[in-house]
Amino acid sequence: MTRTSSARIAGATFLLYIVFGMVAAGLFGRAVGGDGTTVITRVVARHVGALRVSMVCSLLCSFAAVTLAVTLHALTRDVDRDLALMILVLRMGEGVMGAVSLSNVLGLLELAGGGPGVSTLDAGSADQFAAFLVLSESPVGAGAVFFALASAIFSCLLLRGRIGPAPLAWVGVVASIVLMVALPLRLAGLLDGPLFPLVWLPMLAFEVPLAVWLLTRAGRQPRAREVA
Repeated sequence: MTRTSSARIAGATFLLYIVFGMVAAGLFGRAVGGDGTTVITRVVARHVGALRVSMVCSLLCSFAAVTLAVTLHALTRDVDRDLALMILVLRMGEGVMGAVSLSNVLGLLELAGGGPGVSTLDAGSADQFAAFLVLSESPVGAGAVFFALASAIFSCLLLRGRIGPAPLAWVGVVASIVLMVALPLRLAGLLDGPLFPLVWLPMLAFEVPLAVWLLTRAGRQPRAREVA
C-alpha cells in the first residue's frame, strides 16, 4: 500500500471513527439511563434497539482503531520506526479493548431480557450488576488513555517529520496533553462533573481537520527522508 493510499484511508477512517464513537456514546447513554431513572435494567429493557445499534457502532469503532493503527504507522515509520511502532501497538490495544468490552453490553441485554441465569437474581441484585457493567463501559478507561498517548506520539511525529501543517500538529499535541492529564485524574476521582466531556473538544478540533487534510493533501507531501 502506497503512502498516499495510507493517508487517504487514515483520513476516511478518522471521520468514521468520530461518527461511530459519537453515535455509540449517545445511544449507550440513552439506553442506560437517559431519562433519569435509577433502575437501569428497566431503562435498558425500553431501549434494547438503541443499545444494539450502540454495540454495532462500538464494534465498527474498534475496527476503525485497528485500521488507524496500521495506517498511522505507515505514515510515520520514516520519521521514527520505534515511536511509529508504539503508535501501532497503542491503537491496536485500544481497538482490541473496545471489542472485548462489548461483553458488558451483552450482559446488560441479558439482564434486561431476563435471560438464562438472570432468574436467580432478585431485582436489586440484577440492577446492581447492571450498574457495574455500565461503569465498566466508561469512556475514560484504559482504552481512552491508550488513545491519548498514541495521539500525542503521532502529533509529535507530525511536527518532527514536517508532515502536514505545523499549527494543526500543535493542536494535536495540546489536545493529547489535555486528555493525558484529564483521563487519569478522572479515573482517580479527582476530576468529575457535567463539564468533563468538554476535554474531548480540542481532540475533535484536531482530528476533523486532520482527516480532511489526509484525504485531500497528504499524498502531495514528500516523505520525511526527502524533507530531511
